[in-house]
Amino acid sequence: MRVKVVYQSMTGNTRRVAEAIARASGCVAEPVSAATVSEPVDMLFLGASIHAKDIDPSVKKFIEGLDPALVKHVTVFGTGFEGNKEMAVGFMKDLTGAEEFARSVLAG
Repeated sequence: MRVKVVYQSMTGNTRRVAEAIARASGCVAEPVSAATVSEPVDMLFLGASIHAKDIDPSVKKFIEGLDPALVKHVTVFGTGFEGNKEMAVGFMKDLTGAEEFARSVLAG
């Protein structure tokens, strides 16, 4: 399985989660600022911290640049959201346009 892990982190929490996922998946976590998806992936793990009930513009830009033909599945995860976790996942789901997606909410 071809896996890619991409994250945006303000405080380091999301980076640490992304790095753990990457280790378990046998790949390297990449910050969204340096990440591209230029080859097909079976699973893209996309993580972002949520502040003021929104995600960073860099994550939105990354999502807008994704080619659906190259990304089979997306798993989103987030940290730092103190409100409704379903709302946080909804932000990511709406941005990815995914009809089906796996969800990992790894915030405390």
